[in-house]
Amino acid sequence: MFKEKPTSKIEELSNQSFSLSLIIELNKGNDLGVALSNIIRYDYEEYCSRLKNVFRTSCFATTPYSQLMWGGSYADCHRGFCVEYTVLPEDNNYKEIYQNLFPMIYCKTRPSMAEKIIKLQDKKITEDGLWDIYSHGALRKSIDWAFQNEWRLLLPLQSNDISDYNIKFFPITKVFLGNRMSPKKRAEIIEICKEHSIPYIGVMRNPNIFEMQDCGILCEDCPNFKNGLTQGNNKS
Repeated sequence: MFKEKPTSKIEELSNQSFSLSLIIELNKGNDLGVALSNIIRYDYEEYCSRLKNVFRTSCFATTPYSQLMWGGSYADCHRGFCVEYTVLPEDNNYKEIYQNLFPMIYCKTRPSMAEKIIKLQDKKITEDGLWDIYSHGALRKSIDWAFQNEWRLLLPLQSNDISDYNIKFFPITKVFLGNRMSPKKRAEIIEICKEHSIPYIGVMRNPNIFEMQDCGILCEDCPNFKNGLTQGNNKS
């Protein structure tokens, strides 16, 4: 059935699995064409499912002042908030995090990863093979998104336990509050920041250039915040 001999135990077992699956499909009464089609489709779907659970991903930007980031697909059109972290390259507590944090590669061409990944299905992935998947797949994006200046954290999943998703991350430097944030939500975030001694600041549109900037006064001293919070309390 197979033109090439397996070069590893994994490939040998994969061939055996395929042969057994074919016998099962034929015993169901399917002809050879349908049987092969069913096996290939199942293998492909199962492999894709496994690939999606190989690593976990988090995405970050390099500035809290981008109007497109605040007003586009993120931060609920200025109604949300932005968390700033301090990257500590020399701290061993964050060594794994730092070594798995990469800048995105923006380009016009769309690399075809399907063939490369399928060829690796029954082989042991080498460091070069993994980097090929990272640099041409997980870390590549259309040049249309270059304004995001995105960095992406890629960490392998250690288990199926959801608690494995939680990791010790870089310390929070500051929280930036969107200029359309409701007074009630703003007050909630401010309370959390104060509880954990985290600096915070509101952002507003820069009158001279197309980006956001820090507000000149604290939210608690802003008449708009005070009045909005009072009116909200009166309504409730």
